Amino acid sequence: TKLYLGSADTSLATAPDSPFVAQFPADAVSLGEYDLIVLGDLDPARISSRSIQALSDWVTKLGGSLVVMPRRGSESVWRRSRLEDILPVTLSASADQTANQAGDASTNVDSRVRIALTQSGRQSAMLRLGTAAANSETDATSNAIWDSLPPIDWVARVAGVKPLAEVLMKEKTTESSTNDSTGRPVMVMQQVGAGQVMWLGTDSLWRFRENIGDKYHAALWGQIVQRLALPRVLAGGKLSRLGIDRRIARPGQGVVITASIFGPDFEPSAVASQTANVRGPDGVVRSLQLSAVPGRPGQFRGLLNLASAGGYDVSLAGVDAVARRVWAIDDPDELRDVSLNENLLKQIAQTTGGQYYSNVDGLASLPAKLEGKTAASMTQYRAAIWASAMALCLVVVLASLEWLLRRSWQLK
Repeated sequence: TKLYLGSADTSLATAPDSPFVAQFPADAVSLGEYDLIVLGDLDPARISSRSIQALSDWVTKLGGSLVVMPRRGSESVWRRSRLEDILPVTLSASADQTANQAGDASTNVDSRVRIALTQSGRQSAMLRLGTAAANSETDATSNAIWDSLPPIDWVARVAGVKPLAEVLMKEKTTESSTNDSTGRPVMVMQQVGAGQVMWLGTDSLWRFRENIGDKYHAALWGQIVQRLALPRVLAGGKLSRLGIDRRIARPGQGVVITASIFGPDFEPSAVASQTANVRGPDGVVRSLQLSAVPGRPGQFRGLLNLASAGGYDVSLAGVDAVARRVWAIDDPDELRDVSLNENLLKQIAQTTGGQYYSNVDGLASLPAKLEGKTAASMTQYRAAIWASAMALCLVVVLASLEWLLRRSWQLK
């Protein structure tokens, strides 16, 4: 984890093991070190145009995840930046003026803003609080926690949400409890190229710590970081990504292997093919050629045939992409052939005295054929005789009979 402070003394970055960086990364190699970047309370004017362009390429080409949190009253500065095209919201020039006229609501509890999850937000594991499991009971627990959280200070004003973006969190109003289209959007996500961008229209989620500490605030941020950083952790190196269309298949089936490879300046690889190394269940490493995808520079694709059951580890030769594993698993015997066995069904019907219907037309006469017919069934079960009431009674009767005989015969 590294921090860039736009207005801090750059000498902070020179200390041993310093968490700070003197300059914002401005090239693919530097940005490739990161899986997630959060821009919070930062004026984009403090970042060079080269860094902004590199950041945009890092998201769209290398699959990076970006979170943008505007500073209060300065939402529109992002409208004038080169990152505007990849933001999931549209901004207006009047946002700053409207926000400034609203004053500082953080000093007045009654002026704070309550937020609520949309339907998509309630279904997202990233925003589930109190439990990691997903069922009706735990969902109700998470929803109750969100409803109980204290209000935040403010919500950024935006002109709208882009068509393919998904609103996960919004301002809570009287109408918004039943209508996701009302209330200002607070958390909006969108897939942009190979990566994803989140707009978080407030920097005051820390208000969730009121009276309860970090119980939910830390958990929420931990889940956001995990959700956004994990795709690149699993699939990406610094300048490349390795993908598979599925992780589990049957022996004999094929799995599509894809790769995205870029150079230090985000220039796509110009080679005609890329070699992938595949270690099969037998431990032998074989080569798989990935062909360049026409019209998509830097993109490669190939088909991996799963010859036998077991695990297959796929990696790119000479490239730093993370290896991926594919499993070939045999189906259980009863699932190998799920086609209709009509002959077997007819035999079962004949043996049991029934009738086989090959279509629904004959079902109309079924009630008439069932009239007056009875069926007997036999149920077998095992029982421990010694533990039954009958056995107890038999023991009592025999013991009593012995006692009576001894009395009558005057035996001791």
